[in-house]
Amino acid sequence: AEMGATTGLLTRYFPSRRELLHFTLSESGEILNRHLQAAIAGLSGRAALRAAVQAALPLDEPRRSAWALWAVFLGLIAADAGLAAIHDQFPQALRAVLIRSMREAQRDGQLAPSLYPPQVADGLLCQITGASVRMLGDPAAKIEAVAAGAFAAILGHAAHNPSTDPAHASAGAAS
Repeated sequence: AEMGATTGLLTRYFPSRRELLHFTLSESGEILNRHLQAAIAGLSGRAALRAAVQAALPLDEPRRSAWALWAVFLGLIAADAGLAAIHDQFPQALRAVLIRSMREAQRDGQLAPSLYPPQVADGLLCQITGASVRMLGDPAAKIEAVAAGAFAAILGHAAHNPSTDPAHASAGAAS
């Protein structure tokens, strides 16, 4: 009523509450996915991996709102398989990007070949989800630092290639 709209306006586009919920959740996932795809465009390997982690976090209002909706729907997915499938679309898209980026990084010598990308992606996905939900409850939380720490902890045993690490190369040149 405050917007000057009636429920009739909504029911013209969404004949059922279920369709409205599905659309709303799908749109929140699309917002997150658009940020993800824009962040990794033109990147590969470790750079794409880092960009994907940063892009997935609720660091601006559109992503905060999308994560808030995503979190609200957690309570509804058990009773609606269709809603559960929509709810899982963004995490699965993010997981695929993480796995692909890790495999590229392994190919390029940026990550240890002993890492198993699907397992590491699952760990990163849990860290991203937890950090994002925590940030919804505590917007002042330094989630970027938490995410960077999680990123370093999970990928800390990455291969160091002195020829591609400028800091290491300059330190070696100084000795």
